[in-house]
Amino acid sequence: MAKNFPIQQKDIERLENATVQLFNKSFWQLYHQQARRFIYLVEDGERHKQEIGQLTATKQIYSEIKLLMDNKGNIIGKRMDRSSLLLSTNGNRLKQAPRPKKYELSEHERSLASIEGQEYKDWLQEMKLYCHEHL
Repeated sequence: MAKNFPIQQKDIERLENATVQLFNKSFWQLYHQQARRFIYLVEDGERHKQEIGQLTATKQIYSEIKLLMDNKGNIIGKRMDRSSLLLSTNGNRLKQAPRPKKYELSEHERSLASIEGQEYKDWLQEMKLYCHEHL
């Protein structure tokens, strides 16, 4: 997963059904380029979302976003303070960085490594049996 990549305003505007928490502790539901504030109401022990207020442009609240959550409630972005960048977290599926390959093995090298690994495994089993019988 991509971790600690900056999440820009254009990335947030792509999201269809995400939730953000601002630094003033209010929650907002994102609808592409617009957002609406909501509160949680508890009725009969169940929590429900109640939207309040007018639709607002996402760009107006972007600088105040503290937490960015997906539709399941997983935190996918976090900002430490108002002056820092909004960075992705471990569970982020918003941006995925390609994992660099450390090295490439040819087919011949792969088969040699496999044979060497099997020989080492057989040797360990022999040593285990020897120690079990003689000690």
